[in-house]
Amino acid sequence: MKRGALGSVLVVAALAAGAPASAAIGPEHSLRLRGGIFTPDGDSEYFTEAEQDFTGKVSDLEDFVGGIDYRYDFGGHVGLMISGDVYEGTWDRAYRDFEDNFGNEIEHRASLEIDSLTAGVVIDIAPERSPVVPYVGAGGGLYSYRLEESGDFIDFTSPDFEIFDAGLVAEGETFGYYFLVGLEVPLTPYFSIFGEGRWDNAEDELGEDFDGFGDLDLSGRRVMGGISWSF
Repeated sequence: MKRGALGSVLVVAALAAGAPASAAIGPEHSLRLRGGIFTPDGDSEYFTEAEQDFTGKVSDLEDFVGGIDYRYDFGGHVGLMISGDVYEGTWDRAYRDFEDNFGNEIEHRASLEIDSLTAGVVIDIAPERSPVVPYVGAGGGLYSYRLEESGDFIDFTSPDFEIFDAGLVAEGETFGYYFLVGLEVPLTPYFSIFGEGRWDNAEDELGEDFDGFGDLDLSGRRVMGGISWSF
């Protein structure tokens, strides 16, 4: 599911945009573009052992996250929201207690990609035409990931702790859920800006090149802002 979440949401949004205008009284649909920062929680065996063995920490994976939402309002301040998000973070690290024969650090880079396709319910908690509209929401869906480590590693099974170059990869998909809270500021009846915080919860057991490394925590916190177009 490489970048599939974002493409699926765009298809849904395009179909909604092509619906006859007579089907709605006032703007019931909206498209939202978001961008911000995602900070992984790193609360799993894989991350715990990585922090013990290598320099750096899980927060080094903090990086940009982008997303798009399609929202349909049922009325009564309640809406359905379908979302697609993409994220990639990197962590440059070295073995804590080992060096090569020349006294140099033994380094490699870890990268984590997470794409998600989710559906949820959003509730506005302010009267119509309020200058600021607080909202809350929750939902769930499919989270896909790619974990990769590339660079130099130590073979602890060899007598001389041989150093070798390698690229290790694990990919997978799992189900998870999220909560969100935000503030939207309407600029016109059709355009607004917003800021929100989201917390995702998902994890999966690692396989492929990382078989036996335990679970990979995909949970984390997002602080995001964006623009919304209603139609």
